[in-house]
Amino acid sequence: PPLRHAQAQLAATPEFLAVAGQAHFDCLDYAAAARDFERLTVLAPRNPQGWYGLGKARVELQDTAGAQVAFANLAALPFSPELRQLELEIARGLVKNNQVEEARQAYARLLRVHPEDGAAEYELGGLVEKESGAAAALPYYERAVRYEPDLMEAQAALGRALLAAGRGAEAVAPLEKALRTAKD
Repeated sequence: PPLRHAQAQLAATPEFLAVAGQAHFDCLDYAAAARDFERLTVLAPRNPQGWYGLGKARVELQDTAGAQVAFANLAALPFSPELRQLELEIARGLVKNNQVEEARQAYARLLRVHPEDGAAEYELGGLVEKESGAAAALPYYERAVRYEPDLMEAQAALGRALLAAGRGAEAVAPLEKALRTAKD
């Protein structure tokens, strides 16, 4: 019994639940992952991994409403670099699952907390470009390049959007910068 008692105590720790939840998720057992991450959020409500894992598992379970609640709780946590990365991963996962409106909301949450995030502006521009064309994505790409001038993909996208908007002369500089950055 002492070993079983120790195992039971370990299984109730946030660290164990985070590892178990990720292991279940990686093994495609999304229901078990959701249970582990839900327990983690109860034990450690300020742990971003718990809310992120729960939201991710609920997305895979097609529980959009539950995922939105988890991601809203994640977004309510104090901002940190880890939280920024998790928010980007959430948005990317939603894009991958073709949940465009939910992805827009994830990018919007990230940009409300971290308004000068070039990667988020660039990726959100990509969504806009797919729906409405390169010219419509121009403001997103312009902000992305302003915030992260060395983001090669954003420079290339800005050049493409400027060309689509009929502003070929302005497209030269970002396209050249993208090429120079790609060679480095």
